[in-house]
Amino acid sequence: MPTKTTVDTQSSAVKAMAKDWPQTDALKGGTEPMRDAKTLYLPKEKREKQDAYSTRVQRSFLLPAYGDTVRKLGAAPFRTPVTVSGEDQLPPMIRQMLKETDRQGRDFTAFWKMAFTEAIHRGLTHVFPDFPAQGLGVMRDEELATGVHPYLVHVSPFDMPGWKMEELPNGQERLKQFRFRETGTAEDPDNPWGDVPQETYFVYNLVYQDEVDAAKAMMGAGASEQAAAERGFRLRGSVEIWRRPKDGEDFEIVDVRPYSYIGNPLVTLYITQTGHMTGEPTFKEMGYLNVQHWQSDSDQNNLLHTARVPILFRKGISQTEYDEALVLGATEVVSAKNPDASLEWTETEGRSLGAGKEHGQEIENRMEMLGMQPRVQRPTKTATGEVRDAVKMESEAESWVRAGEMASEMSIRNAAQMINEADSVPEDMSVDWFNDFSLSVNASRDITALKETWIAGGMPTEDYLAELKRRNVITDSTDIQALMERLQRQGPGLDSMGFGGTAE
Repeated sequence: MPTKTTVDTQSSAVKAMAKDWPQTDALKGGTEPMRDAKTLYLPKEKREKQDAYSTRVQRSFLLPAYGDTVRKLGAAPFRTPVTVSGEDQLPPMIRQMLKETDRQGRDFTAFWKMAFTEAIHRGLTHVFPDFPAQGLGVMRDEELATGVHPYLVHVSPFDMPGWKMEELPNGQERLKQFRFRETGTAEDPDNPWGDVPQETYFVYNLVYQDEVDAAKAMMGAGASEQAAAERGFRLRGSVEIWRRPKDGEDFEIVDVRPYSYIGNPLVTLYITQTGHMTGEPTFKEMGYLNVQHWQSDSDQNNLLHTARVPILFRKGISQTEYDEALVLGATEVVSAKNPDASLEWTETEGRSLGAGKEHGQEIENRMEMLGMQPRVQRPTKTATGEVRDAVKMESEAESWVRAGEMASEMSIRNAAQMINEADSVPEDMSVDWFNDFSLSVNASRDITALKETWIAGGMPTEDYLAELKRRNVITDSTDIQALMERLQRQGPGLDSMGFGGTAE
């Protein structure tokens, strides 16, 4: 019997991407989700008792190399606000959208910081414009008369289970439908003071201009939307809203509203693209190293705890003497009837601890290099693959920023098209993000050398942090003294300074 599919069913392309997400999501979340994963990332030894394993899990702390790298690189282009050239020439509703970009209080800079960070985390992300719902009977001119403005919607690949493509007569394909999930809460029907989790799926059915033109040619330019629908034509798109009537029941359509954008509104920002609307986590390999460090550091902490506690060794002392007469203390005397009795503390020599520390440091250095690589400037190549001195030096991160600038510009143009104002947007309008955070190859080597010197004790921590600040690894606004105090309160992990990008 075929498997039943519903609106939340993941396509094969999404399932392929989703295989990478549990690990990188747990790493981005930090210590708590890594502990919750238990044996998935921290294997239990063959003869290890459950209570001993549970104690080891609670004694494990994640070095947040992956999460810090993603967050810091995601924040780097937004150290200064995003600028839109020709902003004063944009339609009033679009200018308002730049201040109130989504319906969650973010402006254009904060919105794209969120989207860019998610794109680095998962390899891609999606953005499209929408307009507050006015009902099926309300036409576009009436929508505009309400005075509301369009807004942008960010959809993570994590929340988009699938999409549909349409093949045209010329063999090209275009997006015909996409669906995504929003997770929120609803009132608890059994408790007026509580709430319950609620998943809502939105299915966007798209219409293109050639379809609208064909419908009008068949029916006449003045044809109503209802008359067109009765004859199987659509003059604009629609949005289906799906929810479960009750927990455990199948999803059902609870509402349908119009979607006035004509064409494909979806802008996909790719960082590490693997195919059409697919990608993989940008720092996937760092994620594996971070898991390796999590396991190694857990072993190290457990061994260190054992090594710190000496073992009391007794010989020739009976169990009765031990249980009833033995009291240990600086003023106590231990006696036994056996002339060969012996009582002494035994301790591990700790050679393995040094090897474990070196192994952990080696993993940290490898993660740091992976996190730094996208910021290292390298010469771009000519069309023939040659590298010339005159060619611009560019880092991977700078190419990501250029992709983000183009995606954010397209989101403005799409929003303007949605309100019939596409012609009002200047052709030379552009969006600029901050991108002066790359490192030359020599600078990258300098930072590595600085860190090694500092770890070896050859440089005071304050001087090391000052040098990182001078090289833009730490933002100019950072108070070094305050940062040192915060790191001391934070505890272990100070030797991981320098991971992957500017601080937020």
